[in-house]
Amino acid sequence: MTGFIAEHGVQIVGGCCGTRPAHIKALAEAVEHTQIKERSVRKKCRG
Repeated sequence: MTGFIAEHGVQIVGGCCGTRPAHIKALAEAVEHTQIKERSVRKKCRG
């Protein structure tokens, strides 16, 4: 999961039913020192 977070620039993580606070805490600790990937924004107008 930490590789996915670093590769895709994930900045917010949540959980669903069955996700316990310990799961979120462990994930937060695992990525605590991960650099945030700079992402570019592509603007498109569709109509």
